Amino acid sequence: MNPTDPLSFLVPLVGIALVLLAVAAAGGRRRLKLDEGMAIRRLAEDLPGFIPQAMLIDRNGDVVLALGADGFAVVFAAGARAAVRRLGGLGRIDVEDGRLTLATGDFTHPRFVFTADPDTAARWAQALRG
Repeated sequence: MNPTDPLSFLVPLVGIALVLLAVAAAGGRRRLKLDEGMAIRRLAEDLPGFIPQAMLIDRNGDVVLALGADGFAVVFAAGARAAVRRLGGLGRIDVEDGRLTLATGDFTHPRFVFTADPDTAARWAQALRG
């Protein structure tokens, strides 16, 4: 690549733009919306034996909090897929105007935010605090 030739800078930029366009056209920016059925399936796949007794589904469908006999788990949208984490060793649990925020010790996903009606968010916060 010749730094004095402007065309040598343009060619890689066009290539990058084409790759980004292809990703967008293939649905790379699509975000998965979770529901109860999908959360139950993902919990069964990733945490065999975890049977949800109650669930809090975020109003936006981005995250689901599940209560089982042996603790809590979260199903969350990770792009066009759903991921599952068992919750343990929670840090701060905050509730404000129907917004429940959980701080986790997980490096890859340090917090989860749920939006629900204020009474429901407060009940789940109390359950999480034990």
